[in-house]
Amino acid sequence: LDDNLFKGSIELSAGSDAIVGLVYDEGAGVLLATSFATSGKGDLYAIDPDTKEILFQTETSGMNPSFPGLDPVKHILYVPDPIGLVDIFKIIV
Repeated sequence: LDDNLFKGSIELSAGSDAIVGLVYDEGAGVLLATSFATSGKGDLYAIDPDTKEILFQTETSGMNPSFPGLDPVKHILYVPDPIGLVDIFKIIV
């Protein structure tokens, strides 16, 4: 029961309007988050879940990235956008 207690928060960039997707890459040991932006482009974040440190942040090709898909063997992240794009990221940390 103690494991269900609130353990803290991870604050992302102030320019993020909404986090729309989270996926954990167990092999790389990173939490991956996609954020929606009302101006500019969306972002992809790689976060160390233990230290809550943002390892990197990179722009997506569209403004509205959605929930990502993960190939956990190849560490490839597929980030769809409603405008008809799927961004492909190789996760290297």
